[in-house]
Amino acid sequence: MKYTITPTNIRPLITMAVDIVYKQVPDWYGHGNRTLCFDIVRSLGDGPKPLVIWLGGGAWQEMNQHVYLPELTYLAENGYTVASVEYRTSEKAKFPAQIEDVKAAIRYIRAHAKELCVDPEKIAIMGESAGGHLASLAGVAGEERQFDVGEYLNESSAVSCVVDWYGPVDFTRFGNGNPVSPESLLMGATLENDPEKARAVSPVSYVSPKTPPFLILHGDSDHLVPVEQSRELYALLQENDVDATLVELLGTDHGGPAFTTSEVKQIILDFLNSHLK
Repeated sequence: MKYTITPTNIRPLITMAVDIVYKQVPDWYGHGNRTLCFDIVRSLGDGPKPLVIWLGGGAWQEMNQHVYLPELTYLAENGYTVASVEYRTSEKAKFPAQIEDVKAAIRYIRAHAKELCVDPEKIAIMGESAGGHLASLAGVAGEERQFDVGEYLNESSAVSCVVDWYGPVDFTRFGNGNPVSPESLLMGATLENDPEKARAVSPVSYVSPKTPPFLILHGDSDHLVPVEQSRELYALLQENDVDATLVELLGTDHGGPAFTTSEVKQIILDFLNSHLK
């Protein structure tokens, strides 16, 4: 059989680069170093593109920046560069190491925006579960310089907008006092033993009228992170006159394919387009 076609609906070619090193951190009891990396997914084309930083979840105990990339390619198809960032787990380092890593990645990307073909003035951050917590914290604490340590300190770690997928945001109402719970292992203490650290790790502690726009996604049947966490954040954002949208997914538990439907992807894309384009 032989025949011809006329190609139509041609989309940009999507490319990927993995394991780009952005930071060295202590390892093996302080006697060595290991690298922290991010992956880039983008379409080929002219000019710098808006950036979406992605933070995967895993109860701050597991971290793999590669796994969600297939679900994020639609952003690249729509003109965004996606950077999926690795951060340290609670086994390797306690808070605030995780937010320090995220902010270091933002500063690194800004410092190398030209090579990465990124618009440094148009950066969003998005994450799910533990990554949603860190994305929210990066958003509300963008100008909190105590979390900016390491290199490229002349660069800002602030972002233009935040997409939070069911992240815990108020540890004073979330911790259960169990010393081996994910939140206690992150803090290195229980809520009862260190309420000040519980406040420091909570994004709600930093909300102000300067907080960037938020899109919050949460299942109303979440058995791990109660939807009340996102409702509290949304109410606080409204009190501070911050542009905020809360989308509750009916009958939806923690994570899963409900958050990667075409409808949810369009909600995210519309939000990003309204603030980055």
